[in-house]
Amino acid sequence: AHPGKAQLTGKQSVAARLTPPTLAENKEVRRLPEAFADVCLGGGGRYLIFHLPKLKKLAIFDVNEAKITKYIPLTEDKVSFAAGLDALVIGLPKKGVLERWSLTTFEREATASPSLKEEIQHIFMGYASNGPVVVNGAIVDLESLKSLPFTFEDGYWDAVTVLLPSGDGTVFGCQGEPSWVYVLGAGKVTRFAQGLGRHVVPGPDGSRVFTVVGVFSTALIRIDPEDAKPGYCIPAVRGNYFLSLTPAESSGKGGSLSVYMVGHQRPLAKPDIEHGVYFDGSDGEKTGVWQRILLVPQANVIVVLPRSNDQVVLHKFDIDATLEKSGADYLFVASQPPRTVKAGTKLTYSMVVKAKRRPVTYRLDNGPKGMAVSSEGVVTWAVPADAAEGDQEVILTVRDAAGQEVFHTFKLRVVK
Repeated sequence: AHPGKAQLTGKQSVAARLTPPTLAENKEVRRLPEAFADVCLGGGGRYLIFHLPKLKKLAIFDVNEAKITKYIPLTEDKVSFAAGLDALVIGLPKKGVLERWSLTTFEREATASPSLKEEIQHIFMGYASNGPVVVNGAIVDLESLKSLPFTFEDGYWDAVTVLLPSGDGTVFGCQGEPSWVYVLGAGKVTRFAQGLGRHVVPGPDGSRVFTVVGVFSTALIRIDPEDAKPGYCIPAVRGNYFLSLTPAESSGKGGSLSVYMVGHQRPLAKPDIEHGVYFDGSDGEKTGVWQRILLVPQANVIVVLPRSNDQVVLHKFDIDATLEKSGADYLFVASQPPRTVKAGTKLTYSMVVKAKRRPVTYRLDNGPKGMAVSSEGVVTWAVPADAAEGDQEVILTVRDAAGQEVFHTFKLRVVK
């Protein structure tokens, strides 16, 4: 799942603790100390990280708490940054260094000077990943902050390409023309190209990409002609959902949205939310629409960042209640699988499955020796102390009471 050389271990993932915030009203506004200059996701979608240039800080907005809970001090006014599951990487262009900060302790863990020809301008990383990190086009290991050896097939991204990573960091889309998708494999990057124009945003697990003209596979192939009907689409932060949007007027009022589930042609719901974000389809703004309107299913909220850049608007939205009311026949895995495991430890992963027709059964089709899955969907593996480092392919089959099946596949990296 993560092609980087090394993975951070020994920390409890903050993503496992994504929960609904306490909101007194259906819509609540949280103001920021100043207008932000940039924003990214981190902690598997739990954190919105804002650059506040006048204060020379990064503000950590915790969706669980519906407020800013931490500030990261900056030594420079202009910075680049990106966050993963447990770490935040900050690029300081004047000093020419990268800093890695923990999203668990919120302390600086490492500093390194990358061997780059240009000033640090762009940093990208999957917000639910442990790397790798893309810095000015170079692929960098999150642990060592050193470049990794990757080869590119059919086209290379350059230092100024604006990349849009999947949550798990395995797929990168892009902003603008032409429409490219880059898939990271074992030491190589494969590019897929299509003349769609504008944004191509990968979903949280990289299995689909979302565009101004509907949903496509990672290879930019339309899986079903009906996938064009939702039009302007952006993925949910986690899970099997996405939003379809219409723009607000230039005055900032209006703009509708619909909530869809991947593979279903009818919307699950059309929440009574006027998001107020104007866009003309060119997607040329620094802060894209996919950063301004966020469906966070596990938190039961839709988050909107108005174009004033000085507030966070939270709307209550109960996805489980919506599924029940929709009448849709659904079966999918809503939990995020583990990415790494340390040799000599025990892995326990409790799958979360959404299903219309229960009971649900589980079967392990492929995995390392000794791995098992219980009747409740709990995957366990006592990792041998002498287990070889590297990736283990895991394939699970989930079956509902009507015989419908879905696969849950992921790569589990063993580290020492």
